[in-house]
Amino acid sequence: MIKHKFIYIKKIWLFFSVILFMTIVLFSCSSKGKVLDIDTKVITEGASIVDSNLATEIQSFKINQSWSQQPNSYERTVFYKYPENDNNNSPVVIALHGSGGNAKEEINKYSYLDSHLIVAPQGYNGSWNIARESSKAPDVDFINKIIIEIKTFEKIDSDQISIIGYSNGSALINQLLIELESESFKTAVCKFSQLNTLQYREESFWSRSNIDSDDHDLQVLPTSKNRRILSFAGTEDSTCPYYGGIGIFDYNFINAEEAAFIWAKTLGYKGDQIENPILETENYYRFSYMDGKVIHYKLLGAGHGFGNLIEESKLIIKKFVNN
Repeated sequence: MIKHKFIYIKKIWLFFSVILFMTIVLFSCSSKGKVLDIDTKVITEGASIVDSNLATEIQSFKINQSWSQQPNSYERTVFYKYPENDNNNSPVVIALHGSGGNAKEEINKYSYLDSHLIVAPQGYNGSWNIARESSKAPDVDFINKIIIEIKTFEKIDSDQISIIGYSNGSALINQLLIELESESFKTAVCKFSQLNTLQYREESFWSRSNIDSDDHDLQVLPTSKNRRILSFAGTEDSTCPYYGGIGIFDYNFINAEEAAFIWAKTLGYKGDQIENPILETENYYRFSYMDGKVIHYKLLGAGHGFGNLIEESKLIIKKFVNN
């Protein structure tokens, strides 16, 4: 009888031991799953919570959009990097690559802006949809969604956002200046692509009712008067001709100096167009309106890029976005 009772107790002890072991294993697996979920959220949904050990590494989040080329939704990648000086209130630069560009590589090009959070979105098919590019993505909406996401980030000043673009990226900035209503977008830096006649003609700005088309059929009045604009253009640029005319994709470009004057008038300038710029440094001729609210640089002898004049441009851009 005693022997049977002992066997019975032993069986009960074994049963509860197995139950305890299974509970520990399940809890452990559940905890691991939760950590993985957090990591995935940081990578794909934006990092409102940032690991301080990763603060100076390139990270990313994703924006979901759908359009004619991707009707079932498409995840678009946005890379970003916090400044190494670990500010508690860092301003933001959104960097737009040129046609065929790589967003992740774009971040390091702006390392000289060492107090800024650098954000670099990837254009669909390596381009931005102005009108005649291979991408038909809704890029103005994309940038707007990025700004909304950035506002969830820690340690940044989301009301001080600069957008810098080169070539096709600069062309998108012109469209953003026309269409994007966000008051957080304070500063624009356009490198080697001024307004074209689809975007501005008959003394009016234009947008599109159909982003699959190149027909700019909607007359638009830019709403924000609080922006600052810096632009660069080379006198030997055949891609986006400095003095106006037909360039890449048969876009008809406005004279770069006139384009700067148009923006100055749009932001409230009442005077005449500047005819005699100031030679600031070798090959850099400066046109400045409204105490520097709109500045255009004529780069004498430059083509579709800075070439050996690039170091001067970095100093100018840094000073402009830091003011």
